[in-house]
Amino acid sequence: MLKFVVCVFLCCFTKLGFTQTRFIVNGCLKDIDTGKVSIVYNDRSIKVDSITVSVNKGKFTFSGTVLYPHAAYLYFKTLISEVFFISPGNQEIKGGFSEHNVSVSGSEANDEYIKYRKSFAEIDQRDKKLSSDLQKNRMDNNTLSTIKADSIKNERILLAKTKRGIVYDYAKNNPNSYVALWNVVLAARKSDPYKYENAFNVLSGNLKSTLTGIEFARNLLKSKSIPLTSNSMFPTVTTFSLSKKPTKLQYETNKYTLIDFWFSSCGPCIEQFPKLKQIFNTYRVLGFNIIGISNDNLSKEKAMLTIIKTEKMNWEQLWDFDGKVCDRLLINAFPTNFLIDNTGKIIFKDITPEKLKEFLAKSL
Repeated sequence: MLKFVVCVFLCCFTKLGFTQTRFIVNGCLKDIDTGKVSIVYNDRSIKVDSITVSVNKGKFTFSGTVLYPHAAYLYFKTLISEVFFISPGNQEIKGGFSEHNVSVSGSEANDEYIKYRKSFAEIDQRDKKLSSDLQKNRMDNNTLSTIKADSIKNERILLAKTKRGIVYDYAKNNPNSYVALWNVVLAARKSDPYKYENAFNVLSGNLKSTLTGIEFARNLLKSKSIPLTSNSMFPTVTTFSLSKKPTKLQYETNKYTLIDFWFSSCGPCIEQFPKLKQIFNTYRVLGFNIIGISNDNLSKEKAMLTIIKTEKMNWEQLWDFDGKVCDRLLINAFPTNFLIDNTGKIIFKDITPEKLKEFLAKSL
């Protein structure tokens, strides 16, 4: 029976044109010479996958398979590129990380995405400035005036609403576009899936039937039943220790615990570890703890353990190698973290190291 179901599933995908096709990406970036560079994309579903290769005099080649155009990005050490699209076939990457001008040729989906992103240029610039204002425009007591803070928050709420409108309009006007599908998925990762339900609903049935569409629809249903936001309760979680033994998440003995989800090929994750280590060493004696949960699969065990050792991550590390915890909690973007108190109440979601340090200084 199972073989029959799988056969029907694959046949349906073949009829829709979703035969798995090889892609090759040849790159030449001027600000990297040697080392390892990774491409992070989404193969088979919206779960993260990555390929890491060696760089020789700035040149590198990635190869793999995708069912249809996929969103991706590059990272090299702590440098991260903007999102671009890879498609079946050959593509080239040129430019440089430091100048944020990594360009991709050979992918029609990427050409479409570049045009789409122009509609966000002014909004992103304004949102970035407002975010900077929250950091800079502080009073002597290190807190924003209530009027100023409320004004910035209200404007950012309006900007977020405008962004959702752009995502919806693009999906409505381009219901068969893979770029439109990924716009919904990527936007939802930075917010909550249910906020983009209307945009997803206007996409074509073919796009909803892709593995990405099916996964998003499933996450959409879950997001309505598991609202992991500030003031909600963090659920009971059992995953694995680094020795692969089932382990229940324990946080009751500390005043505050940061639950940090990461994986070994995640540049932004690794970049924050030195700051988290400093915060942990400062506040652990006052009742603060960190629990790291790696989303690496079993094949990435060596890479995961190497990162833990080289970054000297001296807090508890757990391992979601089967992906069930991240799947249950709808964690598709990394790093993702939750600051909870000893009752399990979520104080903050996705708090930055700077904000975390500021909060602990006031609360412990």
